[in-house]
Amino acid sequence: MITQNLETFGTLCAGIHQAAKHEPNDPKVMAAYDCLKVNLMLQYLALPVACIFTDQNPYKDSTELRTRVPAEGVLFVYSGGDLPGDHPLAEFIPERAINWNCIFRAVHDYIGHISGNNSFSYVGECRAFLAHAKTLPALAHGALAAETIAQNSWFNFGPYKHTPANERPFADQKAYVFPASIHTEVFKYV
Repeated sequence: MITQNLETFGTLCAGIHQAAKHEPNDPKVMAAYDCLKVNLMLQYLALPVACIFTDQNPYKDSTELRTRVPAEGVLFVYSGGDLPGDHPLAEFIPERAINWNCIFRAVHDYIGHISGNNSFSYVGECRAFLAHAKTLPALAHGALAAETIAQNSWFNFGPYKHTPANERPFADQKAYVFPASIHTEVFKYV
């Protein structure tokens, strides 16, 4: 059961995401995403598992992800989804034959969910943000929060919150810097 405070926090974050403008060319947004990307690549190259990218959802739930990956030494990463073409994570990495969103998903799944032992629930996603944020410079936190806390809050507490989860749309991916005054408070609720 989600506490009232956590629901209030999630609703606030969902509203911020709903109102946010996609601003990939804003200098602050570019700096945050550039910092995130540089660190993601370093983390990706250090992952202790092989990554295989697939256009199918590879795991039925977070328990399967957290059980299979350490046992098999392979992380299957969903490579689908719709990003605006000008989103910083939509940029294609020719030498890897994938985009930055794939790198992000691999690293975040491993650091935030597998190593952090966090589920895909709202609380689990918030904890995964905290686990991943600890490994990144502060400059990247606003971009990380926009890609994690904000989108997950919108999914769980946004305009479709009363729709069954398996019928809800996912949040739009927007390039913006989620306010530090909000995302630094997440630890109080999880």
